[in-house]
Amino acid sequence: MAEKTDPLAHYFKNVYPHLCIPDNRFLSSKQGLVYTSRAIVLLFLPIQLLTAYCILKKTPENMKNIKGSINNLNFWCMISSIIYAFFACAYYFHPHKIGFTIGLLADWGVPTFINFYVAYIVNILVIMFITILFENRNSLINGNSENPD
Repeated sequence: MAEKTDPLAHYFKNVYPHLCIPDNRFLSSKQGLVYTSRAIVLLFLPIQLLTAYCILKKTPENMKNIKGSINNLNFWCMISSIIYAFFACAYYFHPHKIGFTIGLLADWGVPTFINFYVAYIVNILVIMFITILFENRNSLINGNSENPD
């Protein structure tokens, strides 16, 4: 009696290796993505820290009212870049909208959905502080206050 073989197993054994040749270059690998994103963050982190210094120490007198909002936004942008590069670096497969994380949280055994929610919450905070910055600046412009004089 002939043994039945699974067509999917037959496909992955005989057809798939000839159609989809693996790409073993460094930038195509997971480690290439991790090292590249970490190098970019390490390159730009001093620039972001210089930006924070300039906001704190070199802000003109007429912009003192929004210094806190700008510094808060800069802080959360730094946190966002650190989280995405080191802790929850995502490895996506487009166009299928699937992926997994390859950062330190994944190395420590933290589940993927927690990585996703940490990154999602930080993104929401960045968007919220951008909105707060614009609202704060808008309320300081003459003629836009709720109680006109």
